[in-house]
Amino acid sequence: MTSFAHRPAPCDALRGLVDDISQQRFSMSIETLRMLQESLHLAHALVQEAINTRCSVDRLPPEILGHIFSLVPSSLPTHGFMAPSSARHTYDLPPLTQVCRRWRAIALDASSLWSTICESSPTHTATGVFRARARRALLNVYLDGTHASTVLSNILAHDADDIAELRLCGLQNVPTARLASEFLASPAPKLKHAAIRCRARYSGSEAPAALTPVAELWSGMAPKLATLELHDVPFIPSNSFQSLTVFTLVWETTPVEWALSDLFALLGGAPSLERISLRGLPSDLHLRNSPSPDASTSIALPCLQTLEIGDCRGPVCSVPLLRLFLAHLAVPVGASIRLYGLDARRLLDQLDFAPAIFHADDMRTRLTIDMSFTMLTLSLSDLGSTSSFCLELGTGGATKAALAQAVTAFAQGSGVAPSVRELVVRSQRAWASWCEPALLLALLPRVSILELQDAHLASSVVDALRPPMVEGAAGDVPCPNLATMRFPPLDPELVQRLNLVSKDRASCGAPALHIPAGHQEPQALVDVAGDL
Repeated sequence: MTSFAHRPAPCDALRGLVDDISQQRFSMSIETLRMLQESLHLAHALVQEAINTRCSVDRLPPEILGHIFSLVPSSLPTHGFMAPSSARHTYDLPPLTQVCRRWRAIALDASSLWSTICESSPTHTATGVFRARARRALLNVYLDGTHASTVLSNILAHDADDIAELRLCGLQNVPTARLASEFLASPAPKLKHAAIRCRARYSGSEAPAALTPVAELWSGMAPKLATLELHDVPFIPSNSFQSLTVFTLVWETTPVEWALSDLFALLGGAPSLERISLRGLPSDLHLRNSPSPDASTSIALPCLQTLEIGDCRGPVCSVPLLRLFLAHLAVPVGASIRLYGLDARRLLDQLDFAPAIFHADDMRTRLTIDMSFTMLTLSLSDLGSTSSFCLELGTGGATKAALAQAVTAFAQGSGVAPSVRELVVRSQRAWASWCEPALLLALLPRVSILELQDAHLASSVVDALRPPMVEGAAGDVPCPNLATMRFPPLDPELVQRLNLVSKDRASCGAPALHIPAGHQEPQALVDVAGDL
């Protein structure tokens, strides 16, 4: 409980004040009047304090009132960072300290309320006050501005022991060399989350060639760091982050001067990584004059759950870079890999990424193809686990030949075509604009389940499933193992055509396709299964 100094009762103070005025009303000096005015203010404050003690809110225990105070600060902007922040707007708190003495004492006694050191112009002057009020509480340091105040600079450079979360946004006026050598140099043994976003351009005489491309952050002492996000930071850490689980690197405008081997070294020093996101890698990073990574070594990431790489920048196709990157990762079973932002018009002949998550010959794989007007997405997933592989290709201006080449290269180059048992296709475009269904089905000979999620795809697929000859070997039948088909509601004419195709396939030894009753209901899916 918060203790308060003993004060006289308000009635006693007023009675004494009236007596003083009565005795000296004809001989009071200016000094005496000033003293009486102060006494009146004090008496008024005591009366107001007595009234406050009768209010229901003032009867709340300090613990509950302190919890209510903790709900006042609002969330600070994330500025595109991936991980949520625990930092709250500290400048929402000062009004609480000006309500009454009790509220002020309770608020100042709760050091965790002041744990966010927030600088966003023009409120830099109070950083020292809030740092003192936080005392030994773990700090959330948040900076969004062109530069840091002197007090905050000293905290980052010499008092980082108590920082648990660090978010630096902007810093246009801070040379990047100082960012590494001063702001991110002090040991941070309690740091758990760090996000640095540089909207900065090289200032003054600083040039990209003068920067150190690889820098050790926090003097190598950040043993508890769990999430690290770097946006347009012109250097890459050389640390070994043993506790790092989430790692995000984004480049939009800042040139990349470090080598691909530096990135591999960083990933190899973070064995606990669960999520990796890389955006904006130079597409020719593997071709630069830099030490080449050893092809015989692989990076073991046993905890990896998701890996995302995309929007590579540069004049050349990024497929060789992505292929080299995946070849150096030992991806565990159950991981999810997503490659995005590739241009279908600049693809090479093959997309042979050969993801390590698909390696069993007898596995059951689902291939999902999603064709929009601007994007071709091909997704593989292992039905026996949670592992998946997703490739997203930008199709703006791509010809039908380029799109068909991408589908063929993915199905053949990935090495998983023989294991695909389920095929799901959804498309805003008609077949004729991106790939012939006969070509697609020929690439996937062991498909047993086919699902079309758009009705305009059904007619071309029905024709593609027809055997080239009525009588012949089962091998001549497209997708000879196909037994189950799922469509949106079909019109009667197309259902009749499907029945004829099913009979032709059955005469060649393939499973017959049957349509259950009720397929014409508007909301029902049509299941065509050989077991029905």
